[in-house]
Amino acid sequence: MAFREAWNCMRDKGKNYFRQVCSSWNTSSIQSSWIPVRGLRGSTKGNRRDTNTGPKFTQGRKVVVSQILVRQTGTRFLPGFGIGVGRDFTLYALHPGRIIYEKIRDGKGRKRTVVHVITEEDFRSMQQKRLKKIVEEAETFGGVFGPLEENQQAKLTE
Repeated sequence: MAFREAWNCMRDKGKNYFRQVCSSWNTSSIQSSWIPVRGLRGSTKGNRRDTNTGPKFTQGRKVVVSQILVRQTGTRFLPGFGIGVGRDFTLYALHPGRIIYEKIRDGKGRKRTVVHVITEEDFRSMQQKRLKKIVEEAETFGGVFGPLEENQQAKLTE
């Protein structure tokens, strides 16, 4: 007797009759109508690169030779100066230095990111140029920083 039949019997003839019938049942013979929601699923054989992709370092971090900088599928990040490309499009450093990300537009008008590794001296000079530009803009827009002292002016020109 299936569960639905037992339920209909209890509804029609009452609880006492149902208890008498149930006492003689073998409970292991009751079949449940449970259906699994999730079926059997296959497994992926390749393309396991989805989990650990992306840049591994922020801008300005020191890197050494052959250190992996970006893992990617396809060329989302483009290689720049001092960057090598692996067989699976992984970008790695060809010489020690600092990592720089540059935003560009390619021929189709898409925004792309180019990864460069530059030397320590180039990185310092780039920082000094940026600082000079910030100070010049501040002086032209009302002198946010105020007048610079002589020793601060000397540090900027070095």
